[in-house]
Amino acid sequence: MKTTILLILSILILSCQSERVTFSDAHSERIEITERFKSLKANEASNSIIYFTSGFSDSLVVKNGKEIILNKKVETVDQLGFADAIVVEKNKSVEIKVVNYKRKKIAISKQIKNFKFIYIKKWQNKFEIEYSNKVKWFY
Repeated sequence: MKTTILLILSILILSCQSERVTFSDAHSERIEITERFKSLKANEASNSIIYFTSGFSDSLVVKNGKEIILNKKVETVDQLGFADAIVVEKNKSVEIKVVNYKRKKIAISKQIKNFKFIYIKKWQNKFEIEYSNKVKWFY
């Protein structure tokens, strides 16, 4: 009986989480950099790119260290599954606030220093964060 109650409670707790985090390809040796990435200064080893993908229609404030690097409404283009991208310095803290979502903060892991690409997706008022060294293309 206790086992059943613990199982039900753990399922309820896990289903109430507002973020899901995924790490993939943590030790990729080669990262292909295109002209777009070069224009964003993303080819520098000290930088990562954060992509806001599907589900966004929100005002975001992104701080990198003490500097606000994004403060605007971000909307997903449904046909592309892409909303916006920003470049951040890996050695500085990254703080993302979703202004019109009850002042929700998206937690960016300190593991960012190991990854070039961070994809943030919103679905059902929850956020999925994927850290990767493989680029995804948006057409």
